[in-house]
Amino acid sequence: MFWTKEQLLAHLPDVYRERDAEIAARDGLAEGPLSSLLGAIATQLGAVEDSVEQLYDNWFVETCQPWVLPYIGELLGISRLPSTSSAVFTPRAFIANAMGRRRRKGTPGMLQQLARDSTGWHAHVVEYFCHLAQNQHLNLYRPTEFFTPDLRDADALERLSSPFTVTNRLPEIRNIDGSYPGRFNIPNIGIHLWPLLAMTPPESARFGIEARPQAESATPARWYLHPLGVPAPLYNRPLRSDPSEGALVTDRMRERDVPEPLRRLPLHLELEALRQSTADGASLPPMRYFGEARPVFLLFVNNETEPIPAAEIRIVDFTHGWPAPAATQAYTPSSGGPDVALPIRCAVDPLRGQVAFAPGAEPTQLRSVHAYGFSMKMGGGPYERPAEGSDQEDVGFQIGVSRLLSPVPDVIVDSLTDAITAWNSQAPGTRGVICVMDSMRYSENLPIAIPEGSHLTLVAADWPAVETDPGVLERFPGIFSPDRIRPHLRGDIEIAGTAPASSANPGTLRIDGLLIEGSLTVVPGHLGNLILSHCTLTENVTIESGGPGRNAELRVLLQKSRIHRVQCPADLETIAVEDCIVGVPNTPETPAVNAGDAALDLKRSTFWGPITCREVEATDCIFMRELIAQRTQVGCVRYSFLAPGSNVPRPFRCQPQLAIGSATGPAATETIARRVRPLFESMNPAHPSYARLHTSGPEEIYRGAENRTEMGVFASLEAPLREDFLRGNLDDFLRAGLVAGLQYEMPSSTP
Repeated sequence: MFWTKEQLLAHLPDVYRERDAEIAARDGLAEGPLSSLLGAIATQLGAVEDSVEQLYDNWFVETCQPWVLPYIGELLGISRLPSTSSAVFTPRAFIANAMGRRRRKGTPGMLQQLARDSTGWHAHVVEYFCHLAQNQHLNLYRPTEFFTPDLRDADALERLSSPFTVTNRLPEIRNIDGSYPGRFNIPNIGIHLWPLLAMTPPESARFGIEARPQAESATPARWYLHPLGVPAPLYNRPLRSDPSEGALVTDRMRERDVPEPLRRLPLHLELEALRQSTADGASLPPMRYFGEARPVFLLFVNNETEPIPAAEIRIVDFTHGWPAPAATQAYTPSSGGPDVALPIRCAVDPLRGQVAFAPGAEPTQLRSVHAYGFSMKMGGGPYERPAEGSDQEDVGFQIGVSRLLSPVPDVIVDSLTDAITAWNSQAPGTRGVICVMDSMRYSENLPIAIPEGSHLTLVAADWPAVETDPGVLERFPGIFSPDRIRPHLRGDIEIAGTAPASSANPGTLRIDGLLIEGSLTVVPGHLGNLILSHCTLTENVTIESGGPGRNAELRVLLQKSRIHRVQCPADLETIAVEDCIVGVPNTPETPAVNAGDAALDLKRSTFWGPITCREVEATDCIFMRELIAQRTQVGCVRYSFLAPGSNVPRPFRCQPQLAIGSATGPAATETIARRVRPLFESMNPAHPSYARLHTSGPEEIYRGAENRTEMGVFASLEAPLREDFLRGNLDDFLRAGLVAGLQYEMPSSTP
């Protein structure tokens, strides 16, 4: 029970309450001294009751505070916990499942659960000795285990090198945990890990991501599902991987349960079986990929709220062409009889993210609910984001933007231009929010004015309606939900700070969750803060000065974003970059950051091009080209990779300088410098593992950050620490004589 001031007053005699009210009336107070005293006592009682309730919650691993976890683990005999930060990975599941793991020690299901609990990634365990070709004993006859693969089983042949292979192999000598690991050996246990995330919007027509037509026309027939119009693979949406979704700890992972690129063949076979059952008039076959439970993708055309039926979709390969499918396809019933012509509306290549519509079925608009893969939540996307600035009472202006919802005057408009126009008419000192409430494309140029003392948040977020009375819905300022929405702005943003040059309180602009296919320019004026969070910008971020005192106090903060380039010839306060990818790979002469006379504060980021600035503070970064600071007496560069030719303050534990150490002679120095260079999984921006360090790269880079994790933009994932924690626990649960090896499942290439 939480005590309030009124409840405490009710326990006192009336004479004290009356006298307290008389004193308040006599002295012109809002409440009497007794009421004030009991209000303070009620506040402290509430704090005590909260503490008592938290003490009860601390008895349970699901609800306890983080500092209690090591003590609960000690009670269970767990002396080793991960050294990762609690914001990245929590050991709650590892502690909660400790007794279950010990009861099932040595089984593949237990090892799979151990891998998931220890890393937080999807995992699948393979006993490779079960896939060895061997003579069979008559007492243990396995009629389905063949020495040679069935060459007619295309699906099995396609999975030859995957963790879900069903084909037997001849044994190899190499162990799975060696320098040159092998798989098919008697003691080998493979623990396959999927460190990438599958990010997907909600299964709703309003939140579907608008596709990009191949060519501009009234009714285009060919579409890219990627908003920028590039080939990119669609990802599987894991079906049974979490206990909250009905998964059991004894369940073994299947191909449908892990986040990896979709394969054409199983989708094609499932849809062909669906159409054949329709032609036969039989009951529908089991649907793993297109069933009611989390279909791998949904397509919505025009303003339809229901997706295209799965039976009207063909799975094809557009690698060597992009033809339109026929409008119908004939199927012969299994029992005989005339062919049955079934309608086909579109063809989809899931490995390229391309769609072609049949003649006569071309839409004017296409939206898709599909997953894409990436290493972490950054760059704007349909994932859960922290609600920065939400649930605030001092918001004086809020408006929603949606092309799919019906406009409501002064509440919801159908263009960003109308929303910006409404904001630009607000008085100085206003705190405003513009919510982009769907994942549509907006082809507009936005001139944004930030007056003195104003704060504007332009955010990709839903603005939920609250039912105030039965049947009455109302939207309140200061409340928005920024989860799983990624609008696409195809245009330029121009920002003008209109505060006087002498103002001590210039305005602030925050942009959160947008994919911006255009440039962002801060024109001459007086702006206080510019914050870009969870955004992707395909063009430059430019800061213009326009004279002394103009934008001189501007502070720029880039967080969890993918930025093409930062151009800042102006003399401003500082540019801070955290958890970002800046620049364009494979273009070594294109500057990533031209900061002029500005100071840089860089953390956990990867920079592809050259950087120039006045002074620099950098930690856990990768600089693939020269970093040139004008002042080397101030600042510091720590735990980072510095390209040759950089001019920085004295570096602290930076590579390759640290690895070169006391090497003698130019030949030895050159050899070490060539070896200690970042090795990336991919340098293609459309690839799911873009900018991620390869696990076989130099140890000095992969574990060279301050907390012994990888340098660069993915340092906050702390992947090496998760891997170390899993390796440290494997020996306690492996059967004698077996050897376990970790295998990272990364997509090989982008089609």
